[in-house]
Amino acid sequence: MKTIKLFFLFTLLLSFNRVLASGCTGTEVPCSSASPFCTAITYNFTNETSTCAPTGPDYGCLASQPNPVWYYMDVSTGGSFQINISQSSGQNGSGSGLDVDYALYGPFSSVSSGCSSINNGSSPIQCSYNTQAVETLGIGLPGGDPSGTMTTPAAAVAGQFYIVLITNYSGSSGYITFN
Repeated sequence: MKTIKLFFLFTLLLSFNRVLASGCTGTEVPCSSASPFCTAITYNFTNETSTCAPTGPDYGCLASQPNPVWYYMDVSTGGSFQINISQSSGQNGSGSGLDVDYALYGPFSSVSSGCSSINNGSSPIQCSYNTQAVETLGIGLPGGDPSGTMTTPAAAVAGQFYIVLITNYSGSSGYITFN
């Protein structure tokens, strides 16, 4: 019984230390929670204001990863494309602009292999960490921020998966739009 109590106390201390080290007191959002998206659809959803990115992954140019959300894309038709990511205080881009950042990972053969690779330290292929309310993500086309990781990954191939982490730097309530 003493061993179980000691193990429980040790586990609790490790968890508490992890929260202190990350500075986040919200809910940790793992890559495995990623939602699917399609490039033919415009998404507008409420941003996150109390979530944390897991410790451990390589977030590239993202010096911090506050209030993240994960999305993935299963490429059905190969080619090059750009995705505009924006964040504002009102729906559909209305209101004032809010800083939005991202890290793009891929390509992967599946979401689960992608998340495993990310969790094991795979570097993003593109990212942007600046004060802008609008970011451009590109696959086969330019994207990212010159002060971050501005790369032009190869064009996408059908059957590949890409995973993107989008963050709400300010923590202000608002909406993220991407298409």
